[in-house]
Amino acid sequence: RNTLACVFNDAKYRKIKMKKLFIKKSKCPYSYKNDRNKIVFGSVLTLHTFGRDLKWNPHIHRLVCEEAFDTKKNKMKNYSFISYEKLRKTWMYQVLDLLSKQELENFNYLKQRFYKELVNGFYVY
Repeated sequence: RNTLACVFNDAKYRKIKMKKLFIKKSKCPYSYKNDRNKIVFGSVLTLHTFGRDLKWNPHIHRLVCEEAFDTKKNKMKNYSFISYEKLRKTWMYQVLDLLSKQELENFNYLKQRFYKELVNGFYVY
């Protein structure tokens, strides 16, 4: 949810990411949940635990509407294209940010290594 909220609200997401060092972190773990001026998207998500060959392969399928509601302008906005590059990098940032809050041992080293080696982000189709 956070990843798509960041992709749909890209301009706000970039501002928040740049100012993150200077702003006190929000208590709400969901991006843009309490924001009045946001773009609201619709989606359906399913979790599959097995692949076609019935081997353990947990993965998520998500259908996202092409149009989203802009609460600031009070009208629908077309999103017929979502950049895979932006989606992969935002997904990577969101996952690593949530894991870094868990205070895992040697996680900062691993996080920096991911950013260095996986320049295209995590696997997303």
